[in-house]
Amino acid sequence: MSGRHAAIIAAILVAALLAVGLILLRPMAPENYAAGVFSFEAVTEIRVSAGTYALDSAATVLAVGPEDEAFEELIELFDGKGFGRTLGSLFTSDPPVARVGDPYFNVTFLCGGNGASLTAACQGADLRLTGDTTVAVTAQNKESWCVRVHDTVLALYPEPEPGPDETTEPS
Repeated sequence: MSGRHAAIIAAILVAALLAVGLILLRPMAPENYAAGVFSFEAVTEIRVSAGTYALDSAATVLAVGPEDEAFEELIELFDGKGFGRTLGSLFTSDPPVARVGDPYFNVTFLCGGNGASLTAACQGADLRLTGDTTVAVTAQNKESWCVRVHDTVLALYPEPEPGPDETTEPS
């Protein structure tokens, strides 16, 4: 085989790998990652939690229903958003390493009629979607989008009650 033939074969292999990579990593709608026949129109409940990671605590999971203002806001944040797999997700499915101080959120959309579901979980800079499987994903403006989702979920938690030593009146 001559050098020219080897170069042609190598170019064909590289082109094939690039084509497969582009297909696997292309942005897709969140519905494509969900378990079951999922549709945002069929969502009947959203379960959420968010906070800042600490070794000794976990955020309470809240249920958000169609009667809540945040229900439509959360759906709008996800519906129509494109999520592409990360290159690393093709080779490993290791969970992210949680570091103290990392912001996190979990948002699970549940379709009551057919049992379909989709969960988005962000830990630090790692965003994962879970349906039939869990995959690490990226999205356009991922960092600012994750901050918006995190802030939306945090706003759902009630304000903490003042402690016995705290007063709400100025002295």
